[in-house]
Amino acid sequence: MSKRGVLSSKFNMSLGFIPVIVSIILCEFITQDISIYIGAGVGALYSLYTLWGKGARIPNFLLYCTTGMLLLLSLTTLIFGDCSSREMFPLTLEISTLIPVVIIFLNRKRFLAHQISQSQKCCKQLFAQGAESAIVTTRVVVIIAFLHFLGVFITILLPGPLSETSRDVLFRYCPPAVFILSILFNHLSFASKY
Repeated sequence: MSKRGVLSSKFNMSLGFIPVIVSIILCEFITQDISIYIGAGVGALYSLYTLWGKGARIPNFLLYCTTGMLLLLSLTTLIFGDCSSREMFPLTLEISTLIPVVIIFLNRKRFLAHQISQSQKCCKQLFAQGAESAIVTTRVVVIIAFLHFLGVFITILLPGPLSETSRDVLFRYCPPAVFILSILFNHLSFASKY
């Protein structure tokens, strides 16, 4: 039997969704704008930690995308006020987070080739591994989000108004569940591979 090594959690790129999860959970208790600011702050601090922390510096591309999205939403809420209704805020954050994820997923070959071709980078191997991990994570989150949006689509097509429970499940509880399940599935897949 071959001995399996332990893969560092730094390769679990889905941990980059933590700032969005924090914002979605906080919006249940505080105002939207404050929850976005806190999520952006968590993302900025986590980004700095991944860049300047001890150990191997593996770029967490999804963390940088979600942090950038939260910073843009922070600027938007600072200028215009609330970006959506309170009931739709988790879904708004989910869709805003999925836009860069889907772009990376659709351009995965070019994204990976670009990271591998960076010859001036000192840690070329880490950038390639980070890009591969990001692509795996995007695939997982796109599948889970597709199932969520399929459920929303089917529920909206059903005749009659949505019940309060259906609205809560689809628009409040499922958006953070998409990202939490992504973290869990990616963590389990890394644990089973190594």
